Amino acid sequence: MNNRLRYMLIITGSLLFVVLIYTTYMNMRGAVRLSDRFCRQFTSDTNGNTSHKKTYTVDPLMDSLRKEKSFLLNRIRAAQSDSVVLLLDLSDSIAQLELKGVMLYRVKISEIRISRFFHTLCPEARIGLFASPWKITSSKATIPKVPVMIKIAPRDTSEYSPDIVPDTTNRDPVHFILETEHGFLLYIHEVIPDSVPGKTAYHAFLLRQKWHAAMSSLKNLTLLKSPDYKPFIRIKLPRRDAKIIFRAIPEKALVMVKM
Repeated sequence: MNNRLRYMLIITGSLLFVVLIYTTYMNMRGAVRLSDRFCRQFTSDTNGNTSHKKTYTVDPLMDSLRKEKSFLLNRIRAAQSDSVVLLLDLSDSIAQLELKGVMLYRVKISEIRISRFFHTLCPEARIGLFASPWKITSSKATIPKVPVMIKIAPRDTSEYSPDIVPDTTNRDPVHFILETEHGFLLYIHEVIPDSVPGKTAYHAFLLRQKWHAAMSSLKNLTLLKSPDYKPFIRIKLPRRDAKIIFRAIPEKALVMVKM
């Protein structure tokens, strides 16, 4: 029985290892295909024909000016929206809420991690992708979008009390994911408290996302399809600021990103 159990564990472990290697390899291929797709998209002319002009060696000063122009175009387009817009200025480590181009709220980003995919894009794609705001298509969070505030109605004026049951989410960890129309994932976390519950909540949130991604990859594998590759941007903010940003932006918010 022990030998049989040992063989089962070896076989299961081997299969999981093969799936992991396959998924990693396919993700690398997916990153290359996605990068090529964006490069073709932003190097094609008005007739849809791809330009074969090589522009991978760019003057640093010119590249900086083009990025600044792209960012200004992005802000102009986002200012046309009637809703609150989220700005992530990764070069200056700033997260900011804006409405019609006017700053409403600003916070310093504590930590930034960026998928290597964004650094491997061709110059045209790096400029073009950040020249327009990204639209959020879905989100997942550990806190509700709108807190539930409970107020007990008095039977008469003598029992009136202005007390409101406090928002219990003040104690909940704040982690959320915003997925954009391009398939990019924006992870926004609170700064992880130096405590066992805080670290446990953070790693549990990440584990759930990795589990869903693994199940999706396994499903694609059984269907002989390539796994979905989704580049990410991960930032950490103070808990209060992360909660304010999550609840301030609409469901289908626009996000401006500057790198």
